Amino acid sequence: MNNSKGRRAELDGIIDNLNYIMPLFHRAIKKKLFQNKTELTQHGLLPPHYEIMRMLHESGQVHISSIADRLFIPRPQMTYLIDRLVDMGMVERSTDPSDRRMLDIQLSSKGKLIIEEHKDHVRNALKESMADIPDDELNEVSASLQKIRDVFSKL
Repeated sequence: MNNSKGRRAELDGIIDNLNYIMPLFHRAIKKKLFQNKTELTQHGLLPPHYEIMRMLHESGQVHISSIADRLFIPRPQMTYLIDRLVDMGMVERSTDPSDRRMLDIQLSSKGKLIIEEHKDHVRNALKESMADIPDDELNEVSASLQKIRDVFSKL
């Protein structure tokens, strides 16, 4: 019984730390990312557009319904967002050859370029934010993040 209570307390501590870390991380890079308009806002992209494009960049061609499910976006809103991305030339629609009622979405070459530029922008902002951290602390952060990635990939 004590072991169960200890485990619950440990899990509570982990959850508290995760809830604490995310806003810290966001604040650490927010100023650097948003000092000037980012390339995303310059292209008229909103955060949901970026999330859709990021998912497509990672996954390739995906059904609209899968995008909506994975990003927890209601389907009527998803249709509007996809229509806007198509109008901007960021994504392309195609019908699924096995079920013509289903629409597949994939990044266009323009969308791929924008996502890569944004990734570089974020990467540079993070490097700049972390430039003054001593090497020994950076090594600890790196090892910790790798361990977190390993653990969360099992969930």
